[in-house]
Amino acid sequence: ESEEDEPKNEKYVLPLKL
Repeated sequence: ESEEDEPKNEKYVLPLKL
């Protein structure tokens, strides 16, 4: 649970949602 993990997770969720 890191702040740097948040943005990286968002990029992984974007392609997953597509």
